[in-house]
Amino acid sequence: NNTCPFCSFCPENIWCEVPQVVAVWDSFPITDGHLLIVPTTHVQSLFELDTLIQTQLWSFVSQCRHELVQRLGV
Repeated sequence: NNTCPFCSFCPENIWCEVPQVVAVWDSFPITDGHLLIVPTTHVQSLFELDTLIQTQLWSFVSQCRHELVQRLGV
């Protein structure tokens, strides 16, 4: 979708990705280490995601947070 801001990230903004979920550096960060964690499936709400993808997403959020704490001390 060409109008979706979450469909085409600049490769240099991608911090990490796993199947179904990607973490990108926010273009307008409010704090150090501000990431956007985005599912690769188009939905209007996270709660519309398949339960397995929701589980993967929240696990990935936890992994990203751990890495940010370790690497950046945020």
